[in-house]
Amino acid sequence: KLLNEDGVTTRVEDGELNIQIQPGWASGYKVVFPKQGDEAPAVVPADIIYTLRESPSKDGYRRAGNDLIYTTQLSLTDALCGAILPVKTLDGRTLSVGLTEVVTPSYVKKIPGEGMPIPGSSDRGALLIEFELVFPDKLNPKQRAAIRAVKM
Repeated sequence: KLLNEDGVTTRVEDGELNIQIQPGWASGYKVVFPKQGDEAPAVVPADIIYTLRESPSKDGYRRAGNDLIYTTQLSLTDALCGAILPVKTLDGRTLSVGLTEVVTPSYVKKIPGEGMPIPGSSDRGALLIEFELVFPDKLNPKQRAAIRAVKM
């Protein structure tokens, strides 16, 4: 509602408020439009406040502050022997992540600078890759013998 020029009556008028979502804004961030609420005689218009809510990612990502957490499956062979893991980023690039270390069920690969943009800074959080190890359903006797022959 907008106050008419007579200062007593009001009229209904549609308005539009635009929000430019900035990279790095997190869930819970508030965008305030001061005094954009309904007008009335002898009343200060209220602020209109929008609170951002993040939508779940369809790409296997979730957010933790400025970091992005990505969960992917990894075969037991790749976990033990290493691999090059292609990781598609939210901005459409594909990272080739080298796994040279033994990947255990609790291991997290950290890639600095590939997380969320930090508002007011040129820095970014980290990309944290978590792994779900995929074990074979069965092994034949020859495979079992080959594994037992490896001295760890």
